[in-house]
Amino acid sequence: MSRTADLLQILDTAIHAVLPGTIFPAVLKNHAYAEVQHWLSSPTRYLLCIGKAGVSSAEAMIQQTRCNNYFVLAPKPPVQIPLEIHYGAHPVPDEDSVKSSQQLLEWLQSIPSDAHLLVILSGGSSALLVSPAQGLSLESKREVNELLIRSGASIQEINAVRKHLSRVKGGRLANITPKDRTVVLAVSDVIGDDLSTIGSGPFYPDPSTFTEARDVLNRYELWNQVSPEVRNVIQSGIEGKIPETPKQDTRIPHYVIASNEQARDAAVQKAQELGYGIKTFSRAVHGTVEDVAASFVSFIRQLKPRTAMVVGGEITVKVSGTGTGGRNQHLALLVTELLAGSDATFAAVGTDGVDGNSPVAGAWTDGRTLSRAMRQNLDINQSIENFDAYHFFDPLKQTIATQPTGTNVMDLYLALT
Repeated sequence: MSRTADLLQILDTAIHAVLPGTIFPAVLKNHAYAEVQHWLSSPTRYLLCIGKAGVSSAEAMIQQTRCNNYFVLAPKPPVQIPLEIHYGAHPVPDEDSVKSSQQLLEWLQSIPSDAHLLVILSGGSSALLVSPAQGLSLESKREVNELLIRSGASIQEINAVRKHLSRVKGGRLANITPKDRTVVLAVSDVIGDDLSTIGSGPFYPDPSTFTEARDVLNRYELWNQVSPEVRNVIQSGIEGKIPETPKQDTRIPHYVIASNEQARDAAVQKAQELGYGIKTFSRAVHGTVEDVAASFVSFIRQLKPRTAMVVGGEITVKVSGTGTGGRNQHLALLVTELLAGSDATFAAVGTDGVDGNSPVAGAWTDGRTLSRAMRQNLDINQSIENFDAYHFFDPLKQTIATQPTGTNVMDLYLALT
């Protein structure tokens, strides 16, 4: 089997390990999750699934538990699903997000006080669950969201702003759920599995403040670019005219049931089965795409033959072009230039199957990619400058297309020598 085939097989195994259909049978049998067992034994059960893994989570749970009182808020799936789904947009919220979120609020408020609620929260929830703060239009919220995504801000920084422009994020939904009868299971898409950050923590206390939200916008020179509505909401919060997000309400148990670490562990096991030695990082990586690319290539060039580098994380990119791609393809593009002439293969993929504004999950590259590109008159410098990695890798047949996977545990980076 070729090295590229090995690489793709390892990535497929890693993603399969964190699919809801793989995870939930074990979760439901695990008595360490006492609240889940209480939910299973309750005569009145409600199920709420929000995020990129919303549809696949609902399918898996309903099949396992026959729960008929459910609400699913998710991006529109590529195929028709035999469930009632409320749709929203990602990564930029739309009118459907607002409409579906209002329907969700009404659904939550209709749950009997003696019922048990199980929430499955996954990445993407921040754009799907949208109810702008009073005095703030959806267009203004969309604009600040887009500016933050393109600025290179971290997910924690982005969420600090999102929470303070919302009526549903940052723990606010905890106030309208059945008291002591709610449990949240999270599919983590953030470094450190921070429960206040996953999906902007709609049921979890929020450590950030209005002042921090303003500081984020100032840090990335966005304060004067956002609309007056945004500045007014944040300033009103700083002055105490708008209540802060909940800070100490910890009555709702939260458990992380799937994470990037699980995906990496599955990748390591598969790589070992295929005969590779393993090198990995103890922590998920973060930082700018330029810094990460240089670090990866320096590390890869030191690997012995038949070694797999298995890493996870979520890097940041400051988008300045108008091309098609995403952070994973852009990382692969930078690695291509630095890895030229070496005997190694590298891939970067989003576990959700979506990379930026492209139709693929990521891309793979090796020491010969640059010479192949030159033979096809593909200009790597122009692709880098315009953030157009998709149109560089697609003609080379080096994109990695998975379709939306139904899960989301950040990104995976893999190198084989």
